[in-house]
Amino acid sequence: GAEEEEIERLLTQQERILADTTLIEEIPEQAQLEAQVLEQVEISEQNVVKIASRRAAAIEAKLEELAREGKNVEDLEILLADAQSKIEEATALLHTIREDIRAEDVNEATIHATRDTFRAARKNTRDVYETFRAIARESKNL
Repeated sequence: GAEEEEIERLLTQQERILADTTLIEEIPEQAQLEAQVLEQVEISEQNVVKIASRRAAAIEAKLEELAREGKNVEDLEILLADAQSKIEEATALLHTIREDIRAEDVNEATIHATRDTFRAARKNTRDVYETFRAIARESKNL
C-alpha cells in the first residue's frame, strides 16, 4: 500500500544519495560527511523501522482478536515472528552503519559499505512487507 511505497521511496532516495560518489568531494569535512550519512540512518529508523514495527503491532493485535474468536492463527503468528525478526535485523544493520561511521573516517569505501548495508536493510524491509501481505492473504482464509 501507500505506506510500503513511501518506505520504498525513502530507501531508494537514501541509496541514491549514498551512491553519489561526489558526496565525498562535495563535503570534504569529515564531520559534515559523517552527519550526512548519519542523517540517512536516522531517516531509516524514523520512517522505515518504526512504521514496520507499528504495522507488526497492529497485525499482532488482529491475530490476537482472531485467536479469541477461536481461529487457529498459529501459522500466522510464526510468519509475524519472522517479520519481527527481520525488523530487528534491519534495526541492527542501521546500528552497524552508525557505529562504523562513528568509528572511522568516512571515505569512498565507507560510503560503499554503507550503501551495501542500506541495500540489505532495504531487502529486509521488502521481505517484511511480503510477509505482511502473506499474513493478510492467509487471515482471509480463516
